[in-house]
Amino acid sequence: MNTISFWNDNYPRPTNLAVADELPSRADIAVIGGGYTGLSAARTLAKSGTNTIVLEREYIGWGASSRNGGITGCGLKKGIPAIFKDYGKEYGHKFWQAGLDSLDLVKELVEEEGIDCDFQQKGDLCVAYKPSHFEGFKKKLRGIEKILVTNCNWSHPPKCPRKLVATPILAGCSTIMAWGYIQPNWCTV
Repeated sequence: MNTISFWNDNYPRPTNLAVADELPSRADIAVIGGGYTGLSAARTLAKSGTNTIVLEREYIGWGASSRNGGITGCGLKKGIPAIFKDYGKEYGHKFWQAGLDSLDLVKELVEEEGIDCDFQQKGDLCVAYKPSHFEGFKKKLRGIEKILVTNCNWSHPPKCPRKLVATPILAGCSTIMAWGYIQPNWCTV
């Protein structure tokens, strides 16, 4: 079994990452964990003039930050129709906007810091192999469009992006454009 992250195949970790030999005698704030969240928090604090250190037991990006699928989406684990049902229209829109804002923040960080992480915002593609799955996509996307008025598309096989999905057995596909992708290991080095 391979215990090394798939992403390391394309971009091995540098061996010369800066690591302090000993802890500083003083810091205003110590951020625990050198993943995306910890590094982003430390960056924000340091830019405001706060003396900040990052404490990481393993190495920067060791955990989930460099071992994920690279999806930078604006959705939540719970689907947006369920969010609207459980929390109401006002909070449903706030949750969705927070997701869109987080995607904008990723783009901003990549640009400001010159992070070479192959960031692409081309949308989320889902494919259906059965007509019933395709009908389910259409129903779900119509529901999302009804409450969010966002850019959702569904296509019958001739219009599915063949350069991405080269199979004749599709019943259809759907895309939501407010999604992006990165090479996750590149963002932590």
